[in-house]
Amino acid sequence: MLYDDATIKRVLRAARNVQDWRGVAAINNVNRRTAYRWIDAARESEDWIASPRKPRGGRCNAKITDAHVDYLIAILDENCYLTLDKMVDALEARFSLKVSRQTIKHHIDGRMYTMKQPHRDNNYRNLDCNKLLRRDYVVNQLAYKAAGKTMFYVDETNFNLWCSRRRDRSLKSKRAVDKNTASKDSNIHVVACSMVKRFLARHR
Repeated sequence: MLYDDATIKRVLRAARNVQDWRGVAAINNVNRRTAYRWIDAARESEDWIASPRKPRGGRCNAKITDAHVDYLIAILDENCYLTLDKMVDALEARFSLKVSRQTIKHHIDGRMYTMKQPHRDNNYRNLDCNKLLRRDYVVNQLAYKAAGKTMFYVDETNFNLWCSRRRDRSLKSKRAVDKNTASKDSNIHVVACSMVKRFLARHR
């Protein structure tokens, strides 16, 4: 049974003033053993004002805090290939905190981070040095055109004609096996040369 703070204070006030706290407890329909625990806790803490009841509800003490999760999110944004084991080691090295992989997975999932196939992107696309190289290329190209020179554009590529399905059917719990040769047909090697008025291409 839960009692309000006013009832608890009346019982404690009677016990502190050496009055009949048992009678006060009986009038307020308080169990005698419960009232005795209140008084015993007040005598040990020497605090007759604060409620001796333990707080209920609220958030439990957590070993990993929001600061730890923010750190994990930051290193994940830098390197998406981090495994749970590496994140465990990162927390231990940075905060001297030892947690399990499942704990880290629970908090990462709570921030809406999921497993997915990565999209590979290069890290040199817009570097300053590459911007200068592109600028120099355009300047030289305009200079050649102004001098009346003919410009040729040459490129080559390989094209593989081999096509295969990525998904096949098989019996449940059985692997779908495609038995084929190790080597496929040769690729088509294409070399192309273009200019303003003509286009030449050769393949084999």
